[in-house]
Amino acid sequence: MKTNVLFLTMLLIVSLCCIAGCGNEDESEGDKKDTSEKDTEKDGGDDTEVEDEIQADLSGCDLSKTCLYLDNPKECIANFELGTTQAGFDSYDNIGFYGYNDKTPGATMIPAPNNYDSEPAVKVKSCDESNKWVLRMSGKGFTDWGAGIGMDWGGPANPDCETEEALECLEIGYADPNFLIADAEKDPRCQDKDGKPDVVKMRCLIHGKNYKETRDLSDYKGIGFWVLRVDPDSAPAMQVNFGIPETTRFLADPHLAEEYRRDDVTYENGCSDDIGIENQKCYNDFAATFRVLNTELNKWVYREILFEDLKYNSGWGLQPKQYTSFPAGKSVGMKFQTPGASENFDFYFDDIHLIK
Repeated sequence: MKTNVLFLTMLLIVSLCCIAGCGNEDESEGDKKDTSEKDTEKDGGDDTEVEDEIQADLSGCDLSKTCLYLDNPKECIANFELGTTQAGFDSYDNIGFYGYNDKTPGATMIPAPNNYDSEPAVKVKSCDESNKWVLRMSGKGFTDWGAGIGMDWGGPANPDCETEEALECLEIGYADPNFLIADAEKDPRCQDKDGKPDVVKMRCLIHGKNYKETRDLSDYKGIGFWVLRVDPDSAPAMQVNFGIPETTRFLADPHLAEEYRRDDVTYENGCSDDIGIENQKCYNDFAATFRVLNTELNKWVYREILFEDLKYNSGWGLQPKQYTSFPAGKSVGMKFQTPGASENFDFYFDDIHLIK
């Protein structure tokens, strides 16, 4: 009798253990499934992490004002559909946005300053849900004139500037866009085997791998774009700048040495940073300011900048007197820039396009 009771007791224990074991096995599989679902989302196997945790308000969206729905696709300047800071449309040769700033010690920004190669865009749901990539401009700690991101209308890459030797010389400009020509001529990276300035390398440094080109925008009245501000501590104001040859460094500088000049450019009435005269300095572009108010936080809002509203910034740099208004037929690029020193700015941009 005792033997039977002992046998039944052991059988019950074994049965309970099996049940518990099966339950743990099922739970383990479930845990694995949940973990898989929570993995950081990737795009096409790319290892770039995305920022899809931002839940932006799309209630104010108008698809007719996005690049995908424009009557003429060439009117789209950038929608970042490539997942990088590149424009995303062949009509602008996929030139990317680059960062620049006043070099305040300890200050930081996105995208990286002076990097003319494309960087990852960020993944945030925007008005056109078929395109999930947008451009983020963020930074803090700039105490002089601030920071910005820009895109030049560039042509095809110059093959002379793709050699290893030329690229080494180009590193000078990447490290410091405000380099002086006289200093670069003394740098071994920009010299020939005899220790003299190499004209081909210097031309690449001065004009870049993709020569800047002018675009005739006179058939348009301005640009439109979608912008998102999430951080309540971010400054609400941002400026849109449009450059012209006369305010763009090296593009119309009458002091530029003859051997470094381009055949397709007229070198007169332009700015110059190499002669050290305050009222001749470059990049006092035509500009206008927009704002994203605190009441518009976390919401994609549409903004337009009309060419007729663009003005010079007062008080510094060259201001060509021959233009009383923005000459839209001579645009060389556009920028988003802080209106001045900015301790904190954080904006997302998408679907930048021309408007008629």
